[in-house]
Amino acid sequence: MIGSQHGDHAHRYSVDAAGNRLKQGVDKQQGLADNRHHPDDDRIVQEETDNQRTTVVYELGSFMPRLRTDDQLVSAYITEALGTSMQLVTPNG
Repeated sequence: MIGSQHGDHAHRYSVDAAGNRLKQGVDKQQGLADNRHHPDDDRIVQEETDNQRTTVVYELGSFMPRLRTDDQLVSAYITEALGTSMQLVTPNG
């Protein structure tokens, strides 16, 4: 477990033996919020909270994100030539 303190926020991170982030916790004075991460090699392909699940689909064999789903909403990443994410667009634009 790794942690840091920033004002009234305490951040906690759980990592596996390869250094992949598995869980992120933010302890605010108002309460605790946890995010669970599901890595695939060096990429986080899914992140979950108690009420939302986000999945990212990457281009085969790369770190370039292509699609993202948040529960029922599917969005597409617009990237520049090197694959850096520039914008996330929904079917409605």
